[in-house]
Amino acid sequence: MQKNRCIDVLKGILILFVVTTHCPIIITPPYQYYIMFTSTVTIPCFMMISGYVLTLSFQKSKIENMEQAYESRRIIIKLLRFLLPYTISFLAGWILYRILGIYQIGIREYGIIAFAMDFLGGGSGQGSYYIPFVIQLIFVFP
Repeated sequence: MQKNRCIDVLKGILILFVVTTHCPIIITPPYQYYIMFTSTVTIPCFMMISGYVLTLSFQKSKIENMEQAYESRRIIIKLLRFLLPYTISFLAGWILYRILGIYQIGIREYGIIAFAMDFLGGGSGQGSYYIPFVIQLIFVFP
């Protein structure tokens, strides 16, 4: 199975939309319409692409039944693929906020429970929904 370059190009365009909506100059008029358009389009597109790529991974791995799909090795590999980079970036943000006081990521209070809730909830800010979404996607549609 060949790699679909159109999907990569589409993801690149969507990433540019997301990055530009976080630029301060874009927030000022007349660009607020750009933000309304891109924010309502990019998120659903990313979610549809995630589902499409997941389906392709089933085809590539020749998954034919639910037992194969929920194989523990397969689930662990998928979780590590998403959680490892997320954990590194979350810990970097947590260190910057807690130790250096530079960047606030929304950790409400000290303590292991609050830390775990923020970690599992995706932290805070625009896009904090995506990691919990991916984790759910892995368990519901392995």
